[in-house]
Amino acid sequence: MALETSSKCLQPQLFGVDQLDQIRDHLQREGLVAVRDVLTAAQCERTLEDMHTLWSEHCPTHRRDDVSSFAAWPPVGLTRYALLQSEPVFRAQALRNRQSPALLAIGRALLNCEQVLCSHDRYGLMRPAVDHPAWSTHPNLHLDLDPWLYFAAGAESERVVRERLNSLNYDTATVDGRRCFLRENNLAHAALQPLFLQGSFCLADNRAEDGGFQCVPRSHLALQQWTRTHRREDYCESDPQDGFSFPREDAMWQAARRVAPLPRGTLLLWDQRVAHGSLPNHSERERAAQFVRLFSADLLSESTRRRRRSALASLLPDDFELSCVGRALFDLPD
Repeated sequence: MALETSSKCLQPQLFGVDQLDQIRDHLQREGLVAVRDVLTAAQCERTLEDMHTLWSEHCPTHRRDDVSSFAAWPPVGLTRYALLQSEPVFRAQALRNRQSPALLAIGRALLNCEQVLCSHDRYGLMRPAVDHPAWSTHPNLHLDLDPWLYFAAGAESERVVRERLNSLNYDTATVDGRRCFLRENNLAHAALQPLFLQGSFCLADNRAEDGGFQCVPRSHLALQQWTRTHRREDYCESDPQDGFSFPREDAMWQAARRVAPLPRGTLLLWDQRVAHGSLPNHSERERAAQFVRLFSADLLSESTRRRRRSALASLLPDDFELSCVGRALFDLPD
């Protein structure tokens, strides 16, 4: 499949939560879909407040109403990717967003299974960079999987991915163990399940100039052919277990489109095979998002699920109330 070259924004069609058939059809065709009003305006505002609270916990001089205080970035974060902390976020508001009934309904419809699990990822916040160019993040276009391994034929490649999934220890006493909740996001193979879903909650109205999500529409349909015509050894010195970034000279960049505008409360979902990334902020407003992934519980072995459940149960804060939906999405039965 040939990729369409364009520098224009892609203004996404917005679907309602109840339009599950249309959501499924659009995702299969385009590789991404936007669902409006998955979070309420109040939920978005509480999440923004929580993000700035997290920021101020690590930078005492930070104030949400004082842009000049934004210069100090949390030392636990990743400035390059606008992540407030490098580890997954287990704060009460982030967890409340993840136990959205709409998220569960959409996940079940798109993955065509009853036992859908939700990932535990991070907060992203792009600082308003119109007067502070140094705050801009780096443009990127990537895949959160190893594309060559994903499409590799034969039982051996599938075994490699299963072994990596089964090796996740979710040891909450160590940074590496807590990051297993992130590492699981990158372990995918075509033989394991037919669709892997990534997504983000849009927490503030997002214009093109605010920075944010870009992707190559329909690239999920072209990626397998891309792997046949591009050798891994020409791009990677080692196994890209944590994902693959497209070099700027690759044709994928020519086909990438900024996805905007997006109203707050929107859930943007994309097929994990879609080339995607972000563009920097050039405006007077911040861009805020919370990242999420949906996958079938069958992806993990029962022993891995038990380790994951135990770790997650220990990480839930006292001010968070787990709902019935949360029990399903977090794999925490009564």
